[in-house]
Amino acid sequence: MNGIITLERYKTKSECAHLLKAGDPSAIRWTAMRMSELLPSSLPLIPVPSHFGYATTMLALANEISKINGNPVADVLRGNHRESLYTLKYAGVSVDPSYLGMYATAKVNGIILDNVVATGMTVKCARLALGNLPCICFAGGK
Repeated sequence: MNGIITLERYKTKSECAHLLKAGDPSAIRWTAMRMSELLPSSLPLIPVPSHFGYATTMLALANEISKINGNPVADVLRGNHRESLYTLKYAGVSVDPSYLGMYATAKVNGIILDNVVATGMTVKCARLALGNLPCICFAGGK
């Protein structure tokens, strides 16, 4: 998938990826330190929304990267309150982009911030909402 920088493979970093999804402060700090090495400080970070419909752990990660690099954070993506894509994936349920209901509250030129790209659905929806922006994520799934 063009525009996605995968820092680690999910299979080798699954424990940290799960802790990151859960909002564990040490996993957020560790991941922010790794991601900040790859990001120019002038680039706005755009965290993807969680299944609550607004950015939660990705906003915390964006804020942590901002503390390190000084990147501006643009929390402009929203979506439907829904079941987690992770839960649906392992239940064998597939969804289309309308399920996420993702939209941008403002147009921003920056980089989309995601934790794990497993199906690519979240990134796809974020790009539809904002334009074909690059994405950086912690891990890529199988």
